[in-house]
Amino acid sequence: MKILLVFAALVAAAGSEKLFVGDQVLRITARDEEQIALLRVLGERAELQVDFWRDPTSPDHPADLRVPFPSLQTVKIFLESHSISYSIMIEDVQELLDEEKKNMTKSRRTERSTSTFDFASYHTIEEIYDWMDVLVDDHPNLISKIEIGQSYENRSLYVLKFSTGGSNRPAIWLDSGIHSREWITQATGVWTANKIAEEYGRDPSVTAILDSMDIFFEIIANPDGFVFTHNSNRLWRKTRSINAGSACIGVDPNRNWDAGFGGSGSSSDPCSEVYRGPYAHSEREVKAIVDFIRGHGNVKSVISIHSYSQMLLFPYGYKRGPAAHHQELHELAKKAVTDLAAVYGTKYSYGSIVDTIYLADGITVDWTYDNGVKYSFTFELRDTGRYGFLLPSTQIIPTATETWPALLDIMVHNSQPWSRGRWDFGNSPPFAPLAGDSPTALAGSRDGFGWDGECGRGGTAGLRCPTLAGASWSLPTAVGKGTDGLAVTILMGFKRPWGALGTQDGLFRLTMRALVLLAALVAVAAGTETFIGHQVLRIIPTNDEELQKVQELQDLEELQLDFWLAPRGLGHPVDIRVPFPSLQPLKAHLEANGISYSIMIEDVQTLVDDEQMEMLRSRRGLPVSTNTFDYATYHSLDEIYTFMDLLVAENPNLVSKLEIGRSTENRPLYVLKFSKGGTNRPAIWIDTGIHSREWVTQASGVWFAKKIVQDHENNEGVASILDKMDIFLEIVTNPDGFVFTQTQNRMWRKTRSRRSGSICVGVDPNRNWDADFGGPGASGNACSETYHGPYANSEPEVKSIVDFVKSHGNIKAFISIHSYSQLLLYPYGYTTTPVPDQKELDEISKKAVAALSSLYGTKYKYGSIITTIYQASGGTIDWTYNQGIKYSFTFELRDTGRYGFLLPAKQIVPTAQETWLALKVIMQHTLDHPY
Repeated sequence: MKILLVFAALVAAAGSEKLFVGDQVLRITARDEEQIALLRVLGERAELQVDFWRDPTSPDHPADLRVPFPSLQTVKIFLESHSISYSIMIEDVQELLDEEKKNMTKSRRTERSTSTFDFASYHTIEEIYDWMDVLVDDHPNLISKIEIGQSYENRSLYVLKFSTGGSNRPAIWLDSGIHSREWITQATGVWTANKIAEEYGRDPSVTAILDSMDIFFEIIANPDGFVFTHNSNRLWRKTRSINAGSACIGVDPNRNWDAGFGGSGSSSDPCSEVYRGPYAHSEREVKAIVDFIRGHGNVKSVISIHSYSQMLLFPYGYKRGPAAHHQELHELAKKAVTDLAAVYGTKYSYGSIVDTIYLADGITVDWTYDNGVKYSFTFELRDTGRYGFLLPSTQIIPTATETWPALLDIMVHNSQPWSRGRWDFGNSPPFAPLAGDSPTALAGSRDGFGWDGECGRGGTAGLRCPTLAGASWSLPTAVGKGTDGLAVTILMGFKRPWGALGTQDGLFRLTMRALVLLAALVAVAAGTETFIGHQVLRIIPTNDEELQKVQELQDLEELQLDFWLAPRGLGHPVDIRVPFPSLQPLKAHLEANGISYSIMIEDVQTLVDDEQMEMLRSRRGLPVSTNTFDYATYHSLDEIYTFMDLLVAENPNLVSKLEIGRSTENRPLYVLKFSKGGTNRPAIWIDTGIHSREWVTQASGVWFAKKIVQDHENNEGVASILDKMDIFLEIVTNPDGFVFTQTQNRMWRKTRSRRSGSICVGVDPNRNWDADFGGPGASGNACSETYHGPYANSEPEVKSIVDFVKSHGNIKAFISIHSYSQLLLYPYGYTTTPVPDQKELDEISKKAVAALSSLYGTKYKYGSIITTIYQASGGTIDWTYNQGIKYSFTFELRDTGRYGFLLPAKQIVPTAQETWLALKVIMQHTLDHPY
C-alpha cells in the first residue's frame, strides 16, 4: 500500500492534478466543549493539511474531517490520546473520485438538446454552458441568458432569466455552486432549470409564478473554482483570487458578504477554507450578485443552494437574535422540508443558521435579508456524510427531484399576496400548496422528467383521489411509456384544481402514511410489489437475551419481516427489511427491550427506483456482440440469454450452451461449457443467482463468462486451466425467481413452485439439497424464506444440477456464488464437525481472499459455514462435498449491508473483477492438486 501511495504521489507531482490516495474522512463526535476546543486546535495545525468538511460546532454534533494519508497516524493518535471518538466515513477518498471520473467519462457524448442531455451525470463548465445555450434556444420566449459580470480569471458569470415579459417585475433569485466542490448543487441547478422550463404552461404553480414574477438562476456561481475542481483539485472550495502577501489562494465566497463581515464565524488567515477576504465584496463573484440585486431593486426571494448536511436554513448566521420574520420563515421551512421528505423520506433539519449549525458571518442570505429580501434561504443538500462532497452521480436526480417541491413551496409562497403573514384559514386565503402539488419525478423515467399525471388524467381508470373543495379525480395506476419506449408503472403525484380553497378545519395534507397506503393500492392494481417506506434495520445482539428476542422475531409472521442477514450469534449483525406498517411496532418492541438498532436503508423503494432507472437508461436495444454488451448494468433474463448466444456464436471452438433441465415454470436451465475438447475431462462448476434477488451474482456471472473467453484469447489467467479442465457456468440458476424479481417483487428469494395445501409459493433452493435435509437452519414452514421444500431435491432447479454432477462424475471444484456479506465459505453448514480437508480449504480461502482484497481493499472473512455465519442444513456445497467434490466453496459477494441486495450497478464490475482474482486462486489450486 505504501509503495502504491508513493507512486501515486510521484504521478501527482509530475502532473497538475491533486490526488487523494489514502486520504480518509473521519467522523468525529466530541462529548464536551473541551473536546470541541481540541478539534479546533487540530484544524489550525497547518502542517497536517486537514480539511473540515463539517466544522466542530458543539458536543454531539458530528464533525467530518478529511485527513491526508501522511497525517492519518498523527491525527488518530491525537484523537485517541484525548479520548475523542471517531469512525471512518470514507476509507479512501481517491476511490470515490476515480468512480466519479469514470462515470463522467462514460456519459460524455454529444448532447445538443435538453431531451438528450444526461441529467444523471456531473458535467464540466463547458458542457453546462453549452446546455444553457440549448435551453435558451428551445425556449426563446421564456428564457434568456444574461452576463452579470466576470470572475477573477475573467470567466463569464451567466444567469438564466425566466420571464413571461414586463419590466422590473418581482423576482426570485437562485444560485448554486458558490462553493465549487459541491458538485451536487450545480447538477441540481441544471435539473431544476430544465424543470422550470418544462413545467411552465403545464403545472399551475410554476405557471402562476412566472405569470407574475421572474426567476433568475445562476447555476455556476463560482466558475473559476469549479474549473479548478475539474482540472486540478476536486475538493477546492474557494474562489481563485490571489491574496497579496500570501502564497495561499482564494476567498470563501460565503464569508465575503457585508453582513457581520469580519466576525468570529470566519477567518482572517488566507490559507483557511473560511478566509473572508481582505474586505466585504472583494470577490468579483460576490460583487456581481450584490450589484445585480441592488440594481434590480425588486428581488423578493434569494435561495442559495449548498451541500452537504440535509438542512434548510434562514437568517441569521452572524448573530443570535432572531430575524424579524423568524416565525414565518420557520413555518415555511417546516412545510418545505415536510414536502421534500414526502418524495423519498429524506430527513432535513431546519432553522436559523446560528441555531442549526454554527455562527458564520459574511454569508449570502444574511446580507440579502438585511437588504430587504425577506424570503432568504440556504439549502444544504444530500447527504449527511456517507459520501459528503463526493455524492455519487446516481443520486443527482433523486436529490433534485426531492428538492423541487421544497423550492416550489418557497416560490409559491413568494408569489401569493397573502404570503406576508401566516397561512390563516380563518381568512380563507387561496389554498396553500399541498405536499403533492408539485409535479414529482417519474420513478421509472430515464432522467426524472416526463409525463406529469394528474388525478383523472390518462386512459386507465384508477383509484379515486381525495375530494377537495367539491372536486374529485381518479388516480391512474399506469401511464404512458418511459423515454426508452418501455411501459412504466408509477405512482403519480397529486395536484389540486387551480383556485381550490382550503377547508375550515385547516390545511389538508397527504401524510406519509396516506402515501404509503395509496402506493400499496396502486401496486396491487398493477401486480407489482413496491417497498415505499420499508426500511432495513441493523441489530447487533450483545447478549444471549437480546439474541433470543431477535430470533423470536422470525416467528412473527404478521409483521412480514424479511431477514436479509439472519441471527447468527453475539456481535454479528442482523439485517431486517421491515415493511412500513410494521416499522412502528417493531421499533417500539426493540426499544422496550433495550435492543439497539440502526437504519441501514432509509427507504428501500428509493434504491429500487434508482436501480430501475439505471436499467432503463442503459437499455438501448440488444447488443450486436459481447464487446458492446453493457457489463456495468443489471439485465433481464432475455438479455442474459441473448448474451450467452452471442458468446457461443463468437467462440464456437471454446464455448457451448447446454440445457440441463427445465424450471418449475418450464424455462430452460442453461449452462455455458468452456472446453478445448476431449470427453469427461476434470471440470470446475460455477453457479450464480440461485437466490434470485442477489442480482450482483448473475451480473458477475456474465462478466466471468466474458473474462474466461478473454483469458483464453490472450493466453493468460485461466488459459492454462482450460488446457486440462473444462469449466461449467450456470449464470441464472433460478430463472423463475429471477424473472419474478424483475416483474413482480424485487425482493423474491426462492423458486416459484407451488405446494398443495399452502398459499405460499416457492422453496429456498439452498436448503433443498440432500445434506442433512430438514435439519436445523432450514424451515418446514412453506411461507418461510428458508423453507426446505417437501423433500430433498424437490426443486427442478436443484435436481438438474444434482443429476448433472452425478452423471458427469469428474467435477473437482464446485463454487456457488451468493450475496451479500463479503464471505468465502466452505463446508460444513449443518454440523460443527470439521470436514477432513478443513486445513487445506482454509489455506485456499486465506489465499483467495488475500488476492481479492489486493485489488480494491475489500475485506472478506472466511471459514466454514457453521463457524462463520450460522447453522444451515440442505446447502449446496455440503452436498457437493459429501459427493466427493473436495474443493466446494460459497462466495457471499459485496457489500456488508449499506445496500444489501440492492447493490448499485456501478459496483458490478469492481465486484466481478475482485471476485475473479479469488476464483482464479481456487481454480489454479484445483488444477495443481489433482485427486
